[in-house]
Amino acid sequence: MCLVIPAYNEEKRISHTLGMISESLLRRYGRMKVIVAVQGSDRTMDIVKGLSRKNSRIVPLDCRGTSGKGINLIRGFGAALAARPEIVGFADADASVHPGQLEKMIEALRSDDVQGVIASRYVSGSKIVGHMPMSRWVASRGYNLMVRLLFGLGFSDTQCGAKFFRASALRSIMKKVNLTEMSFDVNLLYEMKMQNLPVEEVPITYYVKNEGSKVRVGRQIPKMFVVTLSYRITRSPFGMLFPVWFRSAVYRWVKSW
Repeated sequence: MCLVIPAYNEEKRISHTLGMISESLLRRYGRMKVIVAVQGSDRTMDIVKGLSRKNSRIVPLDCRGTSGKGINLIRGFGAALAARPEIVGFADADASVHPGQLEKMIEALRSDDVQGVIASRYVSGSKIVGHMPMSRWVASRGYNLMVRLLFGLGFSDTQCGAKFFRASALRSIMKKVNLTEMSFDVNLLYEMKMQNLPVEEVPITYYVKNEGSKVRVGRQIPKMFVVTLSYRITRSPFGMLFPVWFRSAVYRWVKSW
């Protein structure tokens, strides 16, 4: 089993997060590895390397020089799949979904006849602890409505930062997972749907972490809407009307915002 943690300038939190994971998940699942995909220019890589020397099941992956959470996860998944585990997942570095909740998701995937499980803040049985700014909540629900309308994905929450998949299912779709920004999750889930690979939402307790949050609603949400709409067009019959160079130009333009 492999857990990928995308870490962009997380020097203030990564030790605490990996400490919690070591005390819980790594103790329970003896063959589990944690791949930390590091971006940014702070001391995160040095910290992860230090922890790796103490625990070889913590694996640093240097993604510095790239940009976007999605590319962190694409590279992290590639490294994880190369190890041939049965289950591959990811969780955000801020521990907004605590290890105990991740364990709940893993057990749901192992016991249910599904190919993936995703954490949800909005299905029955879930709980949000802490204050989520209204702008972030409105953007989240508005984006979810857009995803439902464009892709027919019936999930209440595609963007919560914790998901696990059977490695065989993940391997079958990775060639079509290429969105490198925050719309990565929709790309991943839609390709699962197109392959008829069932995914289940799991209610979790979510701890809002506003301090140190990388979410910038004013910049990221408009980008997500444009990229998500562009992705939907490319996966429709109209996609043939837009050559690869045009789509690439659109993505580069959006990324430069």
